[in-house]
Amino acid sequence: MAKLNDVVTGMDGLGKFEKKLKRYTNPEQHFDDAIYDAVNDARDKLQLATPNPKKNNHKVWDTSTGFTRRNWQRLKKVQDSVYQIDNTATTKDGKHAIVNIIRNGRGPIKPVKAKKLFVPINRKTADKARKGIYDNIKFGKDYILADRMGPAPANDFVTPVMDDLEKQMIKNVVKQMKKDFN
Repeated sequence: MAKLNDVVTGMDGLGKFEKKLKRYTNPEQHFDDAIYDAVNDARDKLQLATPNPKKNNHKVWDTSTGFTRRNWQRLKKVQDSVYQIDNTATTKDGKHAIVNIIRNGRGPIKPVKAKKLFVPINRKTADKARKGIYDNIKFGKDYILADRMGPAPANDFVTPVMDDLEKQMIKNVVKQMKKDFN
């Protein structure tokens, strides 16, 4: 009975096989291009998947201009086969990432100092209010006073894209391996 070791050493092309196998001593570096392609596709999908409230009739977050969609940044290479995708869109005060508000929703907003919450109805009034100009604005037409603002619904658009990314990375790495051994 032949041992497995004898069969392996008797194979033709064992030297070629060993050379190809040595490529995988640093798989992060070897498969970097395959993973980059998958992550770059995921970034594009995230950009397309970012909800647009104008279409959904939700004016909860400020993406009606496409600002959040455009702010998906180029990939940052952290190390071999590790990439970071960022979205730098924040609220006007710079405290909250808009993507997190869209993804997780937000709770109700209540007034802190006043008895009622000033809610501008249109963009023009909101811009005036930000500048501290309250001339020529009419209650009911330009603004309302509310006890609180209701919560914003969550829209987790990131999880499906990340699931697709995982599948695409596996597909790209397998494709690369097939190319290496043919």
